Amino acid sequence: MQMEKKIKKGEKALDSKRPDLVAVEAQITHSTRKMNNAQKTKQDVAKTQSDLEGRVHNLETELAKVKRDADKAQEAQRRMSQNNLALNDERLEEYRSLKTSANLLAVEERQKLEKIIREEKAAVRALNALNEKQQGFKDKRDSRNEEVTSQTKKKTELEERIAGLQNELNTKKQELENQQSERNWRHKQMKSSKVYISNYYRREWIEMSRSENESSRRP
Repeated sequence: MQMEKKIKKGEKALDSKRPDLVAVEAQITHSTRKMNNAQKTKQDVAKTQSDLEGRVHNLETELAKVKRDADKAQEAQRRMSQNNLALNDERLEEYRSLKTSANLLAVEERQKLEKIIREEKAAVRALNALNEKQQGFKDKRDSRNEEVTSQTKKKTELEERIAGLQNELNTKKQELENQQSERNWRHKQMKSSKVYISNYYRREWIEMSRSENESSRRP
């Protein structure tokens, strides 16, 4: 009876561990899925970052060109202003036309420059944000890796614990079977002994009765 209680206790302990193992396996699957999603998002962010870096480079190249063009326009405007004193009436109209064109070109180039500067600043801000986001995904991925490692270790420990409980349970069951077999054997032997003793005394009683009968018949 005590062994049966131990077996039931072992089965109960074994059953109590199985939900933990299932929960850990689910957590590992969930963490692995999150880690894979984080890795994919990180790759997408890296591609966007590469595209933005290329755009910033192009904007910087274009900015340098626009600055050169703006400097040329300002220089041309300055030279025309200096030459204004030397112009005669015949060239005055041509000068005014060129000056107007130079002013328009300077304004246009300045507007281009301002636009490119704004776009470059926006691209740099976006790039910095992506860098922070990428670092966040890296930290999250590392955290998921640690979580998966921890859950895998916990799963291994649970599996070892369950295997130990199963072995202990099997041992107790075998001990119980051995005890039951021994009890059955002893019971059988005892029963056989009782039958033997009963038959023995029965034969003795019969023999004694027979002897008494024979004695009573004698004269």
